[in-house]
Amino acid sequence: MEIVFNLPNPDRSLSKSDQFENEPKTENTHKICIDPLKSFIHWKGTKPGGEHIGTVKFSSGYIKLEDNNVTGGSFVADMTTITDEDQRMKEMKEMLENHLKSADFFDVKNFPTSTFEIHKVTLLPEDPVFVMEISGALTIKDIAQEVSFKIKQLSQVNPVSFTTNEVILNRTVWKINYNSKSIFKSITDKIIHDEFELSATIVLKGE
Repeated sequence: MEIVFNLPNPDRSLSKSDQFENEPKTENTHKICIDPLKSFIHWKGTKPGGEHIGTVKFSSGYIKLEDNNVTGGSFVADMTTITDEDQRMKEMKEMLENHLKSADFFDVKNFPTSTFEIHKVTLLPEDPVFVMEISGALTIKDIAQEVSFKIKQLSQVNPVSFTTNEVILNRTVWKINYNSKSIFKSITDKIIHDEFELSATIVLKGE
């Protein structure tokens, strides 16, 4: 399998034909599943004087192609796999991971998955790094919010892979309010910033 995203001529402006939104199915349309063992979500949360980084695994996902152009896709994250990568002490690592899985944060008992559905794809012919921007609904704790990511292709041959830029999001949009200064005005200790970073590395299964 080889995927080379068909980019428009860089010396012309982006036109409506370079945008894909609710495209009809054709015989050249097909889906390619992601490899959930090699694909990851990367996250970073911060607080005054510190930060934590980690990953979340995908349980499933696919991209939809038409004539080698990405026209859609759907991804499911397994929120029970939230992992911290900066704590060296096992006890502290487990404590943080369990807290992130609790009702204070992602409440994985009641919301074990999060999803991202691509609604729109726009090619970026003049961008020296990213080949396209994808926009869609990021659903966390059953709350959907429109989010956009830029895509950088890492490999065009097996295994085809790509990564996104780091997007800064506000956790309170998804009612993740624990120790938020904007929600709890009076708190002065153990504040956690509302903004967090999210990106992803996607590897597709070979055909």
